[in-house]
Amino acid sequence: DPENFDPRRWLDSEGRLRDNMNVMKLFTYGFGRRICPGMHLANKSLYITLAFLLWSFRIAQRPDALIDTHAFSDTLMSHAAPFEVDFIPRTDVTKLREMVMDGYLD
Repeated sequence: DPENFDPRRWLDSEGRLRDNMNVMKLFTYGFGRRICPGMHLANKSLYITLAFLLWSFRIAQRPDALIDTHAFSDTLMSHAAPFEVDFIPRTDVTKLREMVMDGYLD
């Protein structure tokens, strides 16, 4: 029943995530002999990039643009509908730029 929220459908009898749910976790990298050899590097790079963005900026909803959490694109590659947010620096931009360049040049 896809219209109703029921997290129990993903759990086993002991309340843990079913074993077969982790199989498709990284399907974008392929399977078997043809699996992407850079899968782990790509995942770690994405993790570091996201952590750096969250460290550097506070991501906030724009007051003049409400986000419709139910809007999505129903094309072949389904995704959320575009929405606008503000990236607010957590520290002074000049200091942030210096810290980034210092870390980049090391």
